[in-house]
Amino acid sequence: MPNANYRKGADFERYVCRIYRHLGYFVVRSAGSHTPVDVVAIPCDDRGKDAPLPHLVQCKGNRVLPQAARMKLELLSQTHYVQPMLAYKMKGPFKGWTRCEEVV
Repeated sequence: MPNANYRKGADFERYVCRIYRHLGYFVVRSAGSHTPVDVVAIPCDDRGKDAPLPHLVQCKGNRVLPQAARMKLELLSQTHYVQPMLAYKMKGPFKGWTRCEEVV
């Protein structure tokens, strides 16, 4: 039986996958791999050059992305044509909301 932290993290990753699927992306979750990418989201449209880039998403319960993980995501974005993203749970008045933003 997985511990509570693993279960919360996996549930959040699955939630982020559902959001991306709802937005029309093909989604793959990298379960338990301990890689810099938790979710890969590839747009499913034929807009050609105007199509959004595939997203490499790191999911965190808070907004903190360790420097090593940030550097790995940035390296992936420089060597491949992808957009690194950070998905996290919001705090304060927006508690319960999820935000996904570009890693810069």
